[in-house]
Amino acid sequence: AYGYGSSLFRIEAALPLVSEGLGVKSEMLVTGQGGQFVFWDRGIDAQRSYVVRLPEADPDLSKMVAVGQLAESVSGGTVPVEQATTRLDEITSAPPRFGLMALGLGFGLIGAGVAVMFSTQWFDVGFGLLAGILAFVLVVLGMRWPWLGGTIQLSTGFVSAVVFTGVAHLVTGSNPFVMVICAVAVYIPGFVLSLGLTELFMGYPVSGLVRLT
Repeated sequence: AYGYGSSLFRIEAALPLVSEGLGVKSEMLVTGQGGQFVFWDRGIDAQRSYVVRLPEADPDLSKMVAVGQLAESVSGGTVPVEQATTRLDEITSAPPRFGLMALGLGFGLIGAGVAVMFSTQWFDVGFGLLAGILAFVLVVLGMRWPWLGGTIQLSTGFVSAVVFTGVAHLVTGSNPFVMVICAVAVYIPGFVLSLGLTELFMGYPVSGLVRLT
């Protein structure tokens, strides 16, 4: 749940309920990069402690909701732990909810939307759409070529700057600076930034700062 974008205070509220559904007690201490989980079913002197490294946040709201629903089912006693473990593996290995065509369109619409926000010429809105699609093409290539994927933000900025500076020479009034912003805007992790601020205000400074960083 943490890896899919769930906040720590929601996880801390859910874990005791899930543990109770399994017939054990639990405590947890999570810093944002790792966590310590303590479980016991008889006395506090017979507790078991686990230290784990938490995954980096890769927000996936559909999987986050599915994990939350699974946790509710376990805490309510309607799903046994063996079935829940299998279901959790299915959620993890599930393919993306949207295909490449839908994702490419989403990238393009983000680019066009940024162009509208900057009150550019209407033809620049079309170029912003193309800038977003260009960013998506580079992302797809980055999946195949690790050297490109490791520098995807820088590569997108450089390629879009070259392309749309050339376009600005051909189309009078086009703004290449805005076009570069249209291409790289999709990399701004708005959800993770909001989540980091929320955790800071809720009293989880370490995790909040990790998310913001």
